[in-house]
Amino acid sequence: MLMGKWTMLTWKVLMTKGCSATPNWHETKNPSNQVDPGPAILACLYRNAYDEEHPMSTKCTSEVHRVLRNRAVRVNLIPDVEMNCREALSEYCSHNVQPQEEMDCLQTHMHKEDFIRRHPTCQAAIVKFTQFEAKDTKLNRALTRACRPVIQAHCTQFLNEEIDHGDVMQCLLENKEADEMTNKCRTYVNHFELLTMRDYHFSYRFQQACDVDIRKHCASSGNDKAEIIRCLSSVAFEHRLLGTPEDLQKECRKQLRVAYLQQEQVDFDDKEHMADADPQLMKKCGNDLRRLQCDQAKTFEDTIECLRVRFEQLEPDCKAMIFEREKIEAVDNEMDDELQRNCKADIGKYCAGYKENVLECLSNTKIVRLLQRPCQKIVSERMREAAKDIRLRPGLLIACQEETKQHCPGDYAKIKNPKYARQMLEGVVVNCLREKFRRSLNEKIRLGEQCQAEISKVILESEFDVKLDPQLFDACKGTIEKHCTQAVIERTGTYENVLECLKADFYSGQINDKECSNQIALRTQEAMVDVHLDPILYQSCGIDIQRVCSGVQPGHSRVIACLMDALEARNPMMTQPCIAKLNDRNKLWKKAHDDYNVGLPNSFNEPHTN
Repeated sequence: MLMGKWTMLTWKVLMTKGCSATPNWHETKNPSNQVDPGPAILACLYRNAYDEEHPMSTKCTSEVHRVLRNRAVRVNLIPDVEMNCREALSEYCSHNVQPQEEMDCLQTHMHKEDFIRRHPTCQAAIVKFTQFEAKDTKLNRALTRACRPVIQAHCTQFLNEEIDHGDVMQCLLENKEADEMTNKCRTYVNHFELLTMRDYHFSYRFQQACDVDIRKHCASSGNDKAEIIRCLSSVAFEHRLLGTPEDLQKECRKQLRVAYLQQEQVDFDDKEHMADADPQLMKKCGNDLRRLQCDQAKTFEDTIECLRVRFEQLEPDCKAMIFEREKIEAVDNEMDDELQRNCKADIGKYCAGYKENVLECLSNTKIVRLLQRPCQKIVSERMREAAKDIRLRPGLLIACQEETKQHCPGDYAKIKNPKYARQMLEGVVVNCLREKFRRSLNEKIRLGEQCQAEISKVILESEFDVKLDPQLFDACKGTIEKHCTQAVIERTGTYENVLECLKADFYSGQINDKECSNQIALRTQEAMVDVHLDPILYQSCGIDIQRVCSGVQPGHSRVIACLMDALEARNPMMTQPCIAKLNDRNKLWKKAHDDYNVGLPNSFNEPHTN
């Protein structure tokens, strides 16, 4: 028997642990005819063996772990489960009689409302045992046996630990596509992964790291892991981007990222269980999933991506759920598995020093054109998402926070209002900041250097892809289809693209749509603030700027004014390409001013030096 090698000291330990053991409980002889307390004491020992805050002796703990792992293959050898689940086994699992089958069956049913209502004590016992399994993977004997090749190949660092604290299971999840992974092992891993998604308590590292934050911020979210992930992510987002005082603990932020990525990578052969990755999202997006055929995607991540690229076609409730995920991944790009996977090589090549803000590097106008096609495609999609709501562009919001408070207080209040937390606010803040940026040509509007740089990036990026300026694109969509050939449209990402086509037709008076013309006029005004915001002009006059304007500080039209002065003075150092392009732009600026009252610099003859 188990206790054959245990001493009176062990009995004293049991008494102090509240297990109510008699001195001879472990002996086969019982001369005093006391009621055998063995099963209850074993159950008590099992509970205490996993209590690391008040540990038993190392030898005793190790022995209890050994016995529980041996007994875990059969329900009737686990006292708490056997005593409380006899009826449930008969009702739900009468055909599951092989080792491990009984437990798997009970775990499969334990979250169903009918099961909880009919067998509450059994459900509690199964939950407790599953928490033990989450902490000690060796308890799942069938899994560890079936997955031994994977564990030996990829998880050897955890083999010598008395308790692995869920690290072996996490390792198996990360290696589901390994060559050593068999169908049998994958079945066991999928089973436990399904359990962890239904109840966050079964993700040991996550539960331990985030317990305080969950109780503090997410008490109303229940046990649903997807809801907990969404709640904690919202806390982290609002602290990082909106400046709220509450933040997550460092270790919780780390484990939240692991949990989020695990959710992203969910891949079940049985598509019925895909909904368990995020029941609320899948419910609210159910109609869209079927209508857009996104329910055919292989992984949960692919399912979400299918909905993201069709965002405008989604129903409001589904839009809100997808927008939440977009915000999470915008503030921490390491949680955007689609981006990380498609851009792995390019990140290593161009953006090795970037982590959670790697999109900022990949979207740089000098880099984005060099990316491999799959990476360029996903980066372009992320940039178009970010163009629709400033909360998806952390760099701009953080850099311009003070300017937003000062110049756009109504917009700032809106993005801080919980009412709009799941609603995309197209143009809010960004349009206001761009207006202040344009007016800074003629008015004393003070924008910080970092804020100006971020606004300039917004403008410059849309020079290469007109869809990154939603206001202009929406106003000119019909005009683009009529006036710009397909070849021009397909040249997105180059200088000679849609915006240049629109500027040319605007100058020549061929655009009849007043709103589209007005948007082009405003873009013309923005480009006058800094020559770098007019790539064609800057490319044509690069040598001239070095020759005649090298001492001029960029911004506030100073470089353009310097070039215009040199043009009017017929400076012999000017090149013909620059002269030709300046004459074209001068006509464009004049039309924007005369026909749309666009403000020009006070004088192209004002001083241009520092």
